[in-house]
Amino acid sequence: MDSERDVFDSEEPADWREALKPESLLESIRELKGEVRWNPADAELYFQLGVFYDCLKDGENAIKAYKKAHELDPGMHQAHYLLGEHFYGKKRYWDAAMEFGCYASVEPDDLDGTLYLKFGIACLRLGRTDDARRHLEKARLDINGGRAGVANKLLLHLS
Repeated sequence: MDSERDVFDSEEPADWREALKPESLLESIRELKGEVRWNPADAELYFQLGVFYDCLKDGENAIKAYKKAHELDPGMHQAHYLLGEHFYGKKRYWDAAMEFGCYASVEPDDLDGTLYLKFGIACLRLGRTDDARRHLEKARLDINGGRAGVANKLLLHLS
């Protein structure tokens, strides 16, 4: 397998575990960096770099890549979501809430409730109960994904 792109774009079934091995991820990063040298204004290349760095648990480079992607394409709101996910995982709740807020302002319909559940929890951690309640109310609309139960329990504690 030459690159992640080949693995995911191929019409033949591939072993996705191979694509997530560190050596495969590093090879994909090297290839993307080469593409960036030829097309430094391509926000999608930076976004892909961020995803691969995240898979390697290289948060510092993932953050740089996502921010560069958004700088090049302010409409690339997915970068905000993944930055929010990164910060949430690092328990940087203020940063997570800011990124989730940027994402939600452009993509208000989070069909599976994940965004609003994490947004609500981040607000709870920050002591912003009114904001938390508003986001958890949206998260509990996801009755099929299991998030509604978590959101309901948290809302009960806020009552």
